[in-house]
Amino acid sequence: MGVPRSGTTLLRRHLNAHPDLHLTFEASWFGVRASQPRGWSPAQRLAGWERSLSFAWQRLSLEEVARTSLDGIDCADEHAAFAKLMRCSAARMGKPRWGDKSPAHVTHVGNLLAAFPDARIVHIVRDPVRVVQSLMAVPWGNPSILGNTLTARALLNRIEPFRDRIHEVRLEDLLADPRTELNRILDYCDLPWSDRVLDPDAHTVEDTPPLPWLRTRRKDRAQARPRPKLPAVEAHRVSRVTKHIRRRYGYPALPHVSRSFGAHVVRALDDIREGVGVMRFLLGLRRLLRTAPGPSAVELFDAVNGFHPDAALACTSEERQQLVDWLSTSVETG
Repeated sequence: MGVPRSGTTLLRRHLNAHPDLHLTFEASWFGVRASQPRGWSPAQRLAGWERSLSFAWQRLSLEEVARTSLDGIDCADEHAAFAKLMRCSAARMGKPRWGDKSPAHVTHVGNLLAAFPDARIVHIVRDPVRVVQSLMAVPWGNPSILGNTLTARALLNRIEPFRDRIHEVRLEDLLADPRTELNRILDYCDLPWSDRVLDPDAHTVEDTPPLPWLRTRRKDRAQARPRPKLPAVEAHRVSRVTKHIRRRYGYPALPHVSRSFGAHVVRALDDIREGVGVMRFLLGLRRLLRTAPGPSAVELFDAVNGFHPDAALACTSEERQQLVDWLSTSVETG
């Protein structure tokens, strides 16, 4: 898990190259459950989850999961259904150990540990300036620089009380010395070392949705669209707002960049305008999510990716159709 755009997809690919481990892609059970109306019954929550985009990524159905489990699905035990989904996905790949990669779970660590006390949680961290810069490039990211900055800060603060119960790795360290960092992660997860994790392109079944912001293979990164960088004055503001986070994880403060009084006023007005737009969008999304039985996966995808439609990595109509086609295909197995 980790703040969105921190490297969770890349880390998942490395770990899924291990012969004994498979992580589902953003099944996000706890995140979906938190977005549902409080009055829903367990059966309604599971049905809503099955209709969600998070469940659609798995290209499974609850019926298929139940058929592969000797005791089926008990709607009264919702967390068990999540575990059975992960177990079913791992079995499909011929692997005994299972888990999930979901950035959304960074706000639900307490609930996750309560449901799965023996869980091994790996938290990947990235320089907040780079996180905000990357969020500005995706269509589901907040179009407000300040909004993304405050979100990243809040998410990292939410995980602070649990740092003694999880394993943390910085993306920058993973990229600089993958063998050392992956060995530490595998040791924490009680898994033996395998050289396969150093070459995920050769040893990972490609089951990641075909979206422009999820392309982590070497050949895909070489063809990636250019992403705009934050102006120095905005990068400094992100650094200043997240200064305690930067100290916590060993990121140095960025050099000061001054702004004139007039520029401060203009930036403040832009923050207000962007904030109003964000609130309107979120209220509309909340209404959509709380309409029983919940939106379909494609409806939710279109809604979420309308947040910042002019982003550098926004889907073209061809890429959207490619995703729709992908959702209707079965998963290749290892």
